[in-house]
Amino acid sequence: MSPAFARPPGFGVPTGGFAMPPPRKGMSLGKIVVIGCALLALLTCAAGAGIWAFAMYGARQAGAHAEALSHSLATDIMRAGVIASLTGVRAMCATGDCSAAAQYVHPGVQTALTPLMTTVTTKAIQVLEDPARARAELLEGTDDAVRATALGLTPSSCVRLTSGRAKVIGCSAREANGAETFLLVHIEGLDSLE
Repeated sequence: MSPAFARPPGFGVPTGGFAMPPPRKGMSLGKIVVIGCALLALLTCAAGAGIWAFAMYGARQAGAHAEALSHSLATDIMRAGVIASLTGVRAMCATGDCSAAAQYVHPGVQTALTPLMTTVTTKAIQVLEDPARARAELLEGTDDAVRATALGLTPSSCVRLTSGRAKVIGCSAREANGAETFLLVHIEGLDSLE
């Protein structure tokens, strides 16, 4: 080789240093890219599955809270229905005609409940309307659910208020004309609230 075509030191021929290893056979840049993309896709799927599982868990938790809130709201609304009916009974009995209060009682139990209407006092109403002194629960799933079903009512549309020995059950019912009304179906132990 003539000096005019000589390469400067460091270009192509090592000058006492390490020689570049020859390219490896079988591990091309294309394979590295494919493996990298596959790993990225796998990680993306794993992250997506984790996010989906977390979202589903959150949705179940929100659903449970919403259901509890729904039951609580329904119970509070029905408690107000019982209190309104008891207040109507108290007002009718205050005029001396408790038989007129039968409009607040389911027809199937009017005969049994009419004698108990005199036990509906202002004090009893105050205790039953106070969540701190009287428990309210939907009738569905309780031992009193049969009281509603025996009258052709749905236990989930009924509420039971209890305080000590006192118990009042009221249900939302549909009148013959299709209007919704709230009727008392059971009264027990209100005289214990005095």
